[in-house]
Amino acid sequence: MLSSSKQFSKQSPFSNAATGEPDSTLVYVTWPVDFNLEGVLITTKDTARTMQDQLDLGKDLIITPGIYELDQPLTVKFHDQVILCIGMATLVAPTNGQPCVKVLKGLTGVRLAGLFLEASVQVVPWGPRPIPGSTLLHWGVDEPLPANVTSGTPSQDNPSGYIYDLFCRVGGQNDNPDVGVDIIAQIDSDWVIGDNFWLWRADHSGKTPVNHPEVSKNFYQTVLGEYPCNTGLKVTGDNVYIYGLAVEHTVQDNVVWTGSGGRTYFFQNEFPYDVDQRYGHHKYAGYRVDGRHWKGKGTFTHRAYALGTYAYYRDHPVVTPAGIQISPAHKTKSTDVKVINGFSVFLNGQSPAGVGSVVGNIGDDGILTTIGEASLGKEQKKRVSEHKLYRQV
Repeated sequence: MLSSSKQFSKQSPFSNAATGEPDSTLVYVTWPVDFNLEGVLITTKDTARTMQDQLDLGKDLIITPGIYELDQPLTVKFHDQVILCIGMATLVAPTNGQPCVKVLKGLTGVRLAGLFLEASVQVVPWGPRPIPGSTLLHWGVDEPLPANVTSGTPSQDNPSGYIYDLFCRVGGQNDNPDVGVDIIAQIDSDWVIGDNFWLWRADHSGKTPVNHPEVSKNFYQTVLGEYPCNTGLKVTGDNVYIYGLAVEHTVQDNVVWTGSGGRTYFFQNEFPYDVDQRYGHHKYAGYRVDGRHWKGKGTFTHRAYALGTYAYYRDHPVVTPAGIQISPAHKTKSTDVKVINGFSVFLNGQSPAGVGSVVGNIGDDGILTTIGEASLGKEQKKRVSEHKLYRQV
């Protein structure tokens, strides 16, 4: 047990509520936070059940280094509750498609820190794999709170909570190519603050024999259909801020952001190596902001600073129309979305291939109007034009 005198710091990074722009007086203000009652020290002798028993008592978890194969999710049910992993403690997802960690909707002040989450082989007797809607982390699950917990209303002064240092992988360490999940992390609550996310579908593993020695003589290179994962991050909550976001190699949109008021400060993305031209025809993006189904009132807004997407299409000549794509809110609402210092790079691979443009705007007609320089050569530009996927402005 750890006494309530044991503390760690939480940080509150915000933008000015009136302007939506960064405000240095509001960024990274740090103050101490007490663990609830007593923090429980978790070791590899513990199971998902014993950990959940402590969470159900309203206690915080401090999970020590080790690999924890879960058979049920760890569910946060109380305001201000903490799960702190130290030494890269790894939580392996249940095989039934449930997440490693879920946070119930209506909570405030929750803190998750140092989580290393790993996908498993989902046991699916029928239907598609991965299980649709499956995640490794789900914040904002709509389930009843305990009888002694009153639902809160998140705000800038009292956010849903904070996620520090989130690392997730689908494959890589586990050589079984059936390891998978639909969405790595999903945030459905308002006012969640994230700091340092790395969400990765494996592009290589220790599987043998090595299949692309020209790429690596030491690691097997993932091919299409292996380590299935559709999306890295899905955000439906409003006013979600993330500082330092990396998402790589998922086989549909890497990031989908449908909540208003979102903020991203630095984004790094690499498209999957193994997809074919269907990826381009579906207009998948590294970073998608989509206001079409937002149900809020007023103006749909988003700010994204320092976004980079890059492509290495190893197996097929793929043209991605735009690395960053924006779909405005319904025409009955106004839209205010800004991307500041975005770029795209075509690294290498099959030709003709590349990224058609940095930013694309999808109108009601489904046509993608692109903005910014294309990261592809003359022949690639011709190929994109022939696809009639977008018009350049």
